[in-house]
Amino acid sequence: MEEIIYLNQKALKFLPWVRADFISEQGLTILRKKKVGDVVSISVKGKIYYAYFEGLDSKVPLKVFSADTNLISEHIKRALTTSIRIRSKIKIDSNAFRVFFSEADDVPGLIIDKYDDLVVIHLTSKGLYKHIELIESVITQELNPRHIVFKFGDSPIQASISKIVKEHDVLYEVNFASPQKTGLYLDQRINRKFLRDILRGNETVLDLFCYSGGFGLNALKAGCKKVVFVDESSKSLECLKRNLELNNISFDRVEIYQQNVFEFLKQKLRHSFDFIICDPPAFTRSKKHLPTAIVAYRRLVRGCLNFLSKDGFLLLFSCSHHVSLSDLERIIYQEALKNNFRLPRVLARLFQSPDHPFKINIPPTLYLKGVFVHIS
Repeated sequence: MEEIIYLNQKALKFLPWVRADFISEQGLTILRKKKVGDVVSISVKGKIYYAYFEGLDSKVPLKVFSADTNLISEHIKRALTTSIRIRSKIKIDSNAFRVFFSEADDVPGLIIDKYDDLVVIHLTSKGLYKHIELIESVITQELNPRHIVFKFGDSPIQASISKIVKEHDVLYEVNFASPQKTGLYLDQRINRKFLRDILRGNETVLDLFCYSGGFGLNALKAGCKKVVFVDESSKSLECLKRNLELNNISFDRVEIYQQNVFEFLKQKLRHSFDFIICDPPAFTRSKKHLPTAIVAYRRLVRGCLNFLSKDGFLLLFSCSHHVSLSDLERIIYQEALKNNFRLPRVLARLFQSPDHPFKINIPPTLYLKGVFVHIS
């Protein structure tokens, strides 16, 4: 007879993630006999779900993958083919996109990105390791890539391969030897295009936390007079320089600073900018540290306003689920009022690209938010 693991009612709010403190003592006894990757049945408020076991040493020992079947191999195969079919039905003006997005595509801990003829399979859950051959087989059958490389947890990709990605008419070199994330921020694709479309072509632009230059490159392609790039990572700026060369952009139109953004914004203003893009890393990955993150955003916005022209535009992003759009807008409004009573108008709210779907019942899957404001 199948053993059922009982959870307390609080677990329902956090599914598909099941923390150890949600599991009854009876459930923990069962799990002590299980191996990582085993499928178990769990019950919350009388409803049965199926999850795979991550190990009791994990912060999230169980990850729910279905409420319908305990046949995880069939579930993974169906989820993969469904995600690929969905992507095939939307226009993606690039040879790089996210094929599969973890919980949003119904397999927590599995992320798959495609860069031209190379596919990166990122497994963040040990419970999925035993299904590697199945995942590779489905991807080979459906996408027929030339290369497949694996990334496990936070470890770097073990592949000395580089690819040229074309996004709209902008070229990027993606080097998988030491990438951030899986090589390029694919989730910002539609927002880079948004910036490109609204620029008139004669503006000055400041690209903060520029990484490989995605936003600034689009500004230059739009004809902007000058773009200033700032990032403290030397490897990111080396990648930026290669991308400038790839796109035949004159270095006379750019200034590049390897510097901490907060320190850069403390400098005495030499000239103001018509557009500022600020896309920082996540300042918090937990609700506990949200107040600290809010302080960091206030410092950023305050600095940006000092560098912004009197009739300028600010594009501010958060990639942390815990920092909301309303948080960003409130910070901009309050800091703008302190800055010579400059009044912000929200012109657009931005989110992650559609190949990074989110589920309404799993709020953390909507993690990327941006606000585009005019400040006069």
